[in-house]
Amino acid sequence: GLLGQCAKGLQPMEFQDAAGLGLRIVWGQAALEPRAMCFMPVVQAGQALAVLVLAALEPMDADAHALLEACGPMLAMNLEILQRNVKTAELLAETRSQALAMQQQAAELEEKTVELEAQQESLTRTTETLERNRAFMEAVLENVNAAIYVKDSDGVYTFVNSDWERATGIRREAVLGRSTLDINPMGQGQQFHDADMQTLRAGQLVVTEESSDTDGSLRIFQVTKIPMRSGAEITGLCNIAIDITERKLHEERIQKAFAEVEQSKKLIQAVLDNSPTDIYLKDVEGRFMLINESFAGYLKKHLNLERKQLIGRRIAEFVGEEADAWGMQTDAQVLAKGELMEFEHSIARDWGTEVRQIFKFPLRDGDGRIYAICVIGQDVSERKQLQEQMRIAKEVAEEATKAKSDFLANMSHEIRTPMNAIIGMSHLALQTQLDKKQRNYIEKVHRSGENLLGIINDILDFSKIEAGKMGMETIPLRLEDVMDNLANLVGMKAEDKGLELLFSAPPDVPTALLGDPLRLGQILINLGNNAVKFTEKGEIVVAIEKVAEDAQGV
Repeated sequence: GLLGQCAKGLQPMEFQDAAGLGLRIVWGQAALEPRAMCFMPVVQAGQALAVLVLAALEPMDADAHALLEACGPMLAMNLEILQRNVKTAELLAETRSQALAMQQQAAELEEKTVELEAQQESLTRTTETLERNRAFMEAVLENVNAAIYVKDSDGVYTFVNSDWERATGIRREAVLGRSTLDINPMGQGQQFHDADMQTLRAGQLVVTEESSDTDGSLRIFQVTKIPMRSGAEITGLCNIAIDITERKLHEERIQKAFAEVEQSKKLIQAVLDNSPTDIYLKDVEGRFMLINESFAGYLKKHLNLERKQLIGRRIAEFVGEEADAWGMQTDAQVLAKGELMEFEHSIARDWGTEVRQIFKFPLRDGDGRIYAICVIGQDVSERKQLQEQMRIAKEVAEEATKAKSDFLANMSHEIRTPMNAIIGMSHLALQTQLDKKQRNYIEKVHRSGENLLGIINDILDFSKIEAGKMGMETIPLRLEDVMDNLANLVGMKAEDKGLELLFSAPPDVPTALLGDPLRLGQILINLGNNAVKFTEKGEIVVAIEKVAEDAQGV
């Protein structure tokens, strides 16, 4: 437009007739059409700073042109100053804006610095925590009772603990950064490497057993292989190996012991099943634990119950509480007393009464607690019948023996009288004049009579003892007579055996005494006969000695 042409040409443009330009001067609500217009460039240093537009209602004269020309340089100078001021203001505003921005950036930088410091502090704490955790984990891994080793995805060792070193005998410096194939290429290395690679490919935890004989002795390890992941990627394998050699040996010993126990159980069961007596075990609640063949037959015969039906159950479940009352009562007695008890139980049968002898005793565990009752029973009906028959026979025999003893005890005088007559008459005959042959006959009769009288006296004494009528007499006796009778009865036996019978009696031994001459004579004759019997040669001395004497006797 006109402004542009003026500024470009740097020359004033004047229009004395501006009606054809279509311009209007607006003043308030009025709009006037100018008659003349002048466009004057404001030039400074060869550049147009602005274009001054003047619109007049009348044509401009020479004074107006002179005024415009005079104002041009001044206006240019002021305009330049104004532009510089504007530029300065703009620069000042920009500087203020930049200062504000820098202040804001400084605040943000300070915030960032504080945040970074906090992050650094958090990072330091995290690093310290990680270091503590790492140290803790290393301490755990070093002190856990297992050989732990870690491999990367290529099977290269990245960590081994002290237990692994002890188990393998290899220092960790010799394995870190190497694979099993590098360490043991000719032995089990390939086998272990293949197992690790298979676990890595599967990506699943595996528990297996591996054996090693690195130190010359076979060791068995339970190895848990755990794939390690970083996100979805498997980065390595953690292996935890526990030495289970002793456990395996212990398990073998336990299995062997169980086998021996099982064999013993079978042996015991065989012994029990072949026993003719009924044997069974019950727990403290009365449930059957074991039944031998004999008792199984008894149950089948009388209750129509199978052994397998009763194991783990109470017999009252089949026959009722009332029918089993005696069994429960005796079980309670054994549990309360805690020792072996014997019982007899009578059971009514179609053929009569069955009598059973039953022994019950408690079984205790290692702590002394009763856990079961063992019952041993048998049918003693026939034995009871025999015992009753024997009792009756014994009573009959005792009555007969008592009658015999009473007869002999009451008839002792009548039995002794004939023998006393024979002995007395033979003694008188020996005092007469007899030839040698007659004396020999009479002496034999006298000697035999005395022997027979001694036997009769013994028999009568036994009868008195059996009859309860044996007693001691207290009558006057002469010790010489007792000794003479001893000499007559024992002397002939000693003479027949070639022995000499001697008597020794000190002067202080009294001869007149009170006592039972018959019993004293019997004792001395028994002692004398034994002496003759057990003496082969020499002599037999019957010595009499006074041991003590007081007012009551000697």
